[in-house]
Amino acid sequence: MQLRDWSLVFFTLLTQMAVGAFLTLQVVQIWLCTPKGDVPGKRMTVRLIAVLASLILGLGVALFHLSAPLEALRALVNLNSSWLSREIVSGGLFAVFLSALTTIQWRSKNTSPNTKWMTWLTGVTAVAFLYCQIQIYLLPSQPSWNTVATPTAFVASALRLGVLGVMVILVSEGWTPTTPSRHSRSPDGYAPLGILQGLSLVGLVAVLTELLILPVQVADLARDPSPAAASSLYKLTYDYDWLLGLRFGLLFVATATLAVMLASHRIPSSSRLAPKLAYASFCIVLVAEVCGRFLFYATRVRVGI
Repeated sequence: MQLRDWSLVFFTLLTQMAVGAFLTLQVVQIWLCTPKGDVPGKRMTVRLIAVLASLILGLGVALFHLSAPLEALRALVNLNSSWLSREIVSGGLFAVFLSALTTIQWRSKNTSPNTKWMTWLTGVTAVAFLYCQIQIYLLPSQPSWNTVATPTAFVASALRLGVLGVMVILVSEGWTPTTPSRHSRSPDGYAPLGILQGLSLVGLVAVLTELLILPVQVADLARDPSPAAASSLYKLTYDYDWLLGLRFGLLFVATATLAVMLASHRIPSSSRLAPKLAYASFCIVLVAEVCGRFLFYATRVRVGI
């Protein structure tokens, strides 16, 4: 894989993490939609800033893939026919709307109905951005990309990194899994047990989905009669078998870590254990995702010239 292709690895992962984290935060907000569960504006602002930082960093890294970054503006004239143009526009709108939402949230003392329309607008552009990213890689000339495994992998990456990223944010705020009998409350005014358990469970399921994605990808490549597909399959299962094994080893460790996190409310020392488990799960999955995205680009073989 060429050196500049590494920018695509981090561009796709960081922006997908931003999409997943933003949508996860909205689900958490809906879950906590009670008078006592209203999140202070400044606390929510910090969470949105973390998402915005991931998005801006990802968009910035993408420029290193271009020999002439300013030439990217020319892509805007091809909205009718180019998924790349649509990706640039939707990604830019996502960044603009997320910045506006963060500013509105920072100026308000609490989450208010006035922010709902901007939240919906930001969410729609986030989903559109991810959809455009997926469509870019569904190319008949690239058999290793033109399979159902590609959209599944991109959505799963957004879910894994987004959910675990939000978990890290919450435990950084002092959230700990507590038993309902203690009636313990977080600084936001609600018991965090259900939220952290739910995030752990979704993260665990998202990690396990990788066990389904690889067989689908291998089966699609095996059915494709083109030499390019055979070459991609060989690269995946022979040339980079060690990296594939490392990725699954990391995901196995992450699965175990999340399983312990899910049951940590039964452990007396969970207040000290939960943050370490959350940080460890996120870091392990992030490394595994880098390995997986490297394989995504390194095993591609074009049909024809």
